[in-house]
Amino acid sequence: MDHLVRLFEEVNSETIERDVEGATKYGPLKFLGADTLQEALEEVLDLINYARYTAVKIKLLQEYLAQQAAALEPEDSTGAVFIPTSEMFQ
Repeated sequence: MDHLVRLFEEVNSETIERDVEGATKYGPLKFLGADTLQEALEEVLDLINYARYTAVKIKLLQEYLAQQAAALEPEDSTGAVFIPTSEMFQ
């Protein structure tokens, strides 16, 4: 649980850091004159692509983990082992 709290704190810190960097680079009130709806739409479209790319990476990771798990099993095993992520963090 401490690890999860640390990760949330890390994300919060990175978010604030990016806000400060943006305010320094563009001015603290730049967002008032910006078309934030258009910018958000463009970011969402990028996020959709990132999600697709990440889905492919997840599938590759699943295949790799299944191969690693199969290599650890006795030779008479017939299938890959599925390890739920909920078990990884117990």
